[in-house]
Amino acid sequence: MDPLVKAVLLRTCGFILWLSFSAWLFSIVEYTEKDNVEEKYKLLLSLYESMAAKYNMTIEEFNNFSSVVREALSEPKPQWTYLAAIDFVFQAVTTVGEEKYEVI
Repeated sequence: MDPLVKAVLLRTCGFILWLSFSAWLFSIVEYTEKDNVEEKYKLLLSLYESMAAKYNMTIEEFNNFSSVVREALSEPKPQWTYLAAIDFVFQAVTTVGEEKYEVI
């Protein structure tokens, strides 16, 4: 086998292995099992009770208010699956580089 072909295959396999390992490690580090649904429900219930007592607000008014607030303040969190991690690592690896400037 030609040494150049062998080097290209070895580097390609090494790159794929490194990419897979990095994505796996990143998804392990960033993954959370915590389900925020119950926590958010309790927080909304507490907020409703507080606002109903203070401002005499109905549940319908509170739902409208909370919907508007959620739209204004929510920011979707990324779901770090293995495929999303591979995409992130691939983009990070392929965009990092050294640029040389020549002084004229």
